[in-house]
Amino acid sequence: MLSNLAITPAEIESGDVVTISLDIENIGNQSFTYVVTLQIGELKLLIDVKLEAYESTTVSQTITHDIPGDYLVSVDGLTGSFTVKAPPKPAEFEFSDLRIFYPGVTPPEVEAGQTVTVIVSIEAENVGEQEGGRTVELKVDGEVIDSKEVPLEGGASETVLFELTRGEGIYEVEVEGFTESLTVNTQPEPEPEQGGIPGFPTLAIVIGVLLSLFILQKIQS
Repeated sequence: MLSNLAITPAEIESGDVVTISLDIENIGNQSFTYVVTLQIGELKLLIDVKLEAYESTTVSQTITHDIPGDYLVSVDGLTGSFTVKAPPKPAEFEFSDLRIFYPGVTPPEVEAGQTVTVIVSIEAENVGEQEGGRTVELKVDGEVIDSKEVPLEGGASETVLFELTRGEGIYEVEVEGFTESLTVNTQPEPEPEQGGIPGFPTLAIVIGVLLSLFILQKIQS
């Protein structure tokens, strides 16, 4: 007589051990040998159990499974199951949405010989299930300018920020294969006031001329 089929644990990692056990009892008054047929998926095991009259015992078998999946266990009419979990997906980084944030105006303007600082950002996501890290590099015209270590839990994401300082020119900014163009212009020179003398408004000149004519007329009269 068979009873109490137990499978522990019910869920294992790939390569771990699962134990299958059951109770068997000889309810007769003579000893005999019982052949236990243990079916695990496509695998069949035969276990010989010798029992004296009215004797009972617990039979157990440990097995290891590497292939993920659900497995049905059958022992002479008793059934159960266990699951082999797939290993967690290793860390894998994906990047998107490279942006350059300009201060003030777009594109930024600087005085001759001066520089401007912009912010370069990119979105990083770990699409794996395990924690991992990645070195993210900022390149300008193909040269590595800065780098940052970005650790992320499985499924997590983060915005990676860089500061970039440049003077007048056109630059190709690259992060993880994504590129954007950065243009820094020089501020135009202020144009001189038309019809005036630098430092004096035109209205003041007109008033001065009129005042001189008025004084000259008074003297002649």
